[in-house]
Amino acid sequence: MTYETASLLSSAITIANKEVFLYIIDYLVTFVIFLYIIAIIIQYIFNHYNIGFDNSDDFVNNERSGFKIRTDHLTSLQYIETRKGHIIPRLDENGKHMRKTE
Repeated sequence: MTYETASLLSSAITIANKEVFLYIIDYLVTFVIFLYIIAIIIQYIFNHYNIGFDNSDDFVNNERSGFKIRTDHLTSLQYIETRKGHIIPRLDENGKHMRKTE
């Protein structure tokens, strides 16, 4: 094999590797965009049908409070769990501890 043949072969391999690399990058970018679109669709469905909302959220403005409502099933008293995991009694507008009503 001459130097020119080896040089041409090396160039061909470099070009092929570059094309494979670009194909893989193109595929990955397309896949990430697809996943992003799926996530947006799922989020839209959850928000449209109020999945995951509770009565501490603002349904009019479609905003979540970020709190989780916890109920003591023995006493039916409700508590609010904050984003940091703190538990505080859930009070009504009169300052009384709220009970779960069914």
